Amino acid sequence: AFRAELSLPKGGIDLLVQTLHNPASGSYLGELYLALMRSSMEAAQHHQMVVPPQWTGDFTLSGHTWPEVLRRWLSCGPYAESNRRNSPEAVAAATTLSCGGMKTLPQGHIAMLMCLMDSVMDHTAVKSMVDTRVEHAAELRTRWTQQQKDFKETEKQMQYDRILRESKAQDAADDIDETDPKPEAEIPPELLDGEFEPGSKEEEERNKKIEDIMAHNQRLVFQWEKKQQAKQREEEKEEERRLVDEQRFYERHHKHELEFHAKINKAAVRYPTLGLDRYGNRYWWFPSEKGRVYIEPAPSANA
Repeated sequence: AFRAELSLPKGGIDLLVQTLHNPASGSYLGELYLALMRSSMEAAQHHQMVVPPQWTGDFTLSGHTWPEVLRRWLSCGPYAESNRRNSPEAVAAATTLSCGGMKTLPQGHIAMLMCLMDSVMDHTAVKSMVDTRVEHAAELRTRWTQQQKDFKETEKQMQYDRILRESKAQDAADDIDETDPKPEAEIPPELLDGEFEPGSKEEEERNKKIEDIMAHNQRLVFQWEKKQQAKQREEEKEEERRLVDEQRFYERHHKHELEFHAKINKAAVRYPTLGLDRYGNRYWWFPSEKGRVYIEPAPSANA
């Protein structure tokens, strides 16, 4: 998070883990210690603490001498009392490191690095970045809270409109539309009740009139059914449009949610652990390593 501000060497978590298990495999771990030690000393000087000048010289603090300077810094520097009280394992590991080269266990290196990081948090560049990130994160959360409120209100209105539409559709299905009823053939009573001589000209004329009335009614029914089908298709299209709008609404919200979490992760100063399992192992996830989850083994009972 503070690589630029502290001039940390380039390298990801994988490289750090590999180097912790095999410190002699490269220069990364030494460069990391050098960067953190220089920043820790700068932070102490900024707060008017005594930092012996011989500890910070280019010929004193180098890739060959940093283990001994680290031991002196942790056990005799301005943070010595706090280190002995809060991080005794780091002080002990520094003593072992200065005497035995790079044979310190990974847990010891982690303790020393964490101890240095705690003191580095007083560095002016780090403090400035922390303040900026905290302020930015607060602004993001404020905007996100308002966005969530707007989302809930819009979603509630959408649900209310959907229930209202379904209720109206059910009422329309149960009731007959009196403004546009289905056409029915109306045959005059004199044609239905009239008595004519079978096969007579009058009977033929009556039958012809009834057929014309029925044919005309069939045309009206056909037109009415086409109108009803067009109305139904339009309602279905309208419902499809509403469903598409709802889907896009949720997709936009999901996109905004992902963007918010990405921005919050970018503004984070320290990342909390995902949790512990029943054996006490800690699980970590970092935005820079999206495809991996790291496991921190639980301290042994004899530690």
